[in-house]
Amino acid sequence: MDMAPITHRILLACDLDDTVVGDTEGERRFTQAVKRARDAGVLVLAYVTGRYLASGQRLVAEHDLPEPDWWGCDSGATVYRVADGGTLDLTGELSHGPWDAGIVRSRLAGHPALVPQDFDNLRRVSYIVTNVEPRAVVREVKGALAGMEVDVALVKDNCLDVLPAGLDKGVAVAFIAEHEGIPAGDVLVAGDSENDVPMLTGGFGRSVLVGNAEAYVKEALHDKGVIVATTSHGTAVAGALESFISERI
Repeated sequence: MDMAPITHRILLACDLDDTVVGDTEGERRFTQAVKRARDAGVLVLAYVTGRYLASGQRLVAEHDLPEPDWWGCDSGATVYRVADGGTLDLTGELSHGPWDAGIVRSRLAGHPALVPQDFDNLRRVSYIVTNVEPRAVVREVKGALAGMEVDVALVKDNCLDVLPAGLDKGVAVAFIAEHEGIPAGDVLVAGDSENDVPMLTGGFGRSVLVGNAEAYVKEALHDKGVIVATTSHGTAVAGALESFISERI
């Protein structure tokens, strides 16, 4: 698909695991679509992921994916701009409610289904969920943290994040769009999981749920104005990107 010049840029903000990554042919199509859009000078690319920065960078390198212009990591709790071969941490510009990771860990200590993830992050507390239905654990965690200004969400089927209230993927995408001077209507978001819901329902120009998303996520979003793609993984994202751009030529 050749792209004629358009007069403004768009932002593609997409999850990585099981959205872009997960199918070799889809990854190839995604990479090609991003290259064409960048060659036309119309694209700002952000990976908005549940991974921490170094983990996301490793995944992109392993799958030979395009380097992004922005990272939204830790389910939106951290934001980095890519510049001059490095990353500029702009996380301090994100505002959120009161937060004490130590209290979160203390209240959840000893929960039989939660295994703490061992990486250093002051704005996220994460767990692997074992041996039980994960959405039931979410309800238990919310009860244990009652009275605290926090958000609880699943990252895939067996990972659980606790974040300060006011931080999520939707907030991260809005922050990136504002910094780039891109209106919400020119933002395309794509994801597959529960922690993608805040950006998929964030009022952006188009929201796409890849076809391989879990059934319960599709059900939760069925009346929210989110497009459920008929294709999966990177193929779905590539198709959505090309369509979104073609409508603006």
